[in-house]
Amino acid sequence: MDDSVKYEKLDYLTYKKRLEQIDQNEQLRALGMQKRMIGVTKYNYGLYDYVIGNGQKDLFIIGGTHGSEIIGVDFVTQLLAQVPNLQDFDPNMVTLHIIPNINPEGFDITTSTLQNVNNDNLKVESFDYYLRYRTDNVINAFINKLDNKLKDIASNGIIKPNDLVNAFKRIFEEKEWANVCANNAIPRMRVFEDYVKSLGSYSDYSVLFNDLRMGINKTIEVCAGDVFLCSVLKRFETMILSDEFLMKIVNNAPSINKNVGSRLYQEKFENMAITGTQNPTLSSDVAAVFEQNNVPSGAQVKFDPNGSFINLNQNTPYSTGIEAMQNGDVRFGPGPSNNVRIFTDGAIGKPTENPYNFEFAIENQILNTLLAKSAREGRLAGALIYHGTGGLVYSKPYQTAENEHLTSQIATYNAQLSDVYKQATGYRQIEEPDNTGYGDLLRQTYPGILLIELSKMGGNPIAPYGDQNNIQTVMNDNIVAVNDLINKVNELIKSNETVKETGIIL
Repeated sequence: MDDSVKYEKLDYLTYKKRLEQIDQNEQLRALGMQKRMIGVTKYNYGLYDYVIGNGQKDLFIIGGTHGSEIIGVDFVTQLLAQVPNLQDFDPNMVTLHIIPNINPEGFDITTSTLQNVNNDNLKVESFDYYLRYRTDNVINAFINKLDNKLKDIASNGIIKPNDLVNAFKRIFEEKEWANVCANNAIPRMRVFEDYVKSLGSYSDYSVLFNDLRMGINKTIEVCAGDVFLCSVLKRFETMILSDEFLMKIVNNAPSINKNVGSRLYQEKFENMAITGTQNPTLSSDVAAVFEQNNVPSGAQVKFDPNGSFINLNQNTPYSTGIEAMQNGDVRFGPGPSNNVRIFTDGAIGKPTENPYNFEFAIENQILNTLLAKSAREGRLAGALIYHGTGGLVYSKPYQTAENEHLTSQIATYNAQLSDVYKQATGYRQIEEPDNTGYGDLLRQTYPGILLIELSKMGGNPIAPYGDQNNIQTVMNDNIVAVNDLINKVNELIKSNETVKETGIIL
């Protein structure tokens, strides 16, 4: 691995040590680096802006929006240390504003869950987590496919026991099941498939359910020691072979309760208490909320919001979660988190404190103020907001009939920046259809706002660390991308290119 790329477990103490080393970096000091405390969070965690340069344009670089996106904080701190080595950074043309961690509370909560992971076992434990997270994803896809198939049968007539067993058999022919079996974590799922395919005809649901349950137990017995397989089959049993599901089938209204049963990624950390943060009051308050809201054990490893349980990316007046909060709707998270409630206190987080009187979270208020001041002074060149996984660049602002002209001009400028970024990283550009995220709001308002999902290897918080080469690629490619983007801004400044409608003159 490149010696300049750090491959280590990043927790709150390691993060603070990195900042201390940056504070003492003589090369950064020579560039006139200033460390500014721009605010404090609810639990008194400091928010910092490292200002480097005195150029005529401001470029903001922000990490850590979501607490579980460790790789974002990792990258921004490593980038900060590498600023003196950026060949195209001219401190007389561009001023960098680097905010390594905009959500230190969420970051501390997530990383404190990883107490049993250290640098010696980081790769092994991270890859194990990657397999668990990937398995949860493909199992969810399989369950969704089965759910839809049963609904199709019900729409064409009453579901009979034979219809149900045949639906189970046919689902094995779908790619979702093939993905389950091909997954490195649970290749022996074929044992259960062979058992179900051997079943005959049924006229009684209770007999069918009893035989399916017997098949699950036999598979677990044959595959004893296969922890992933046994856990997944127990989850099947909880979801499908329940009295609740049987009643829905009998009433011809099939609907699988996807919210029941633990997830493999959660089971890995289910015995870790939420007591290890740097602020004991924060630990106590989070633990109390988890208990009061029946948040699944281990879900804190993917803790996204801040200490007020506000998801900073959902923290906009346009969030669909506001109406959900007002109506008391119970909704669950996407993907592997689909047993964790959203828009409430918990690991995923609500959009605002009071749904009847919207306010930006402290962290977003501070960022709003910084960007607004820079734009008002005609200095804003853009902002790079780093998230965790996907290998994506979100750049095009959401358009409405009212703002179409403005946003089309912003999109023209953003495209120039994102094209440079994509060339260096190979990331895919995403054009969001909805206006629900804080990043969407910023892209509507200011030019040059790019939201970047760093790792193509998914599974926050630690799956990307299951491959050291992945971490090296992420760090190196994105440092090159930032350098190239700065070079593009320099070119636009020198050419006096003007995009008047956006308020940016380069």
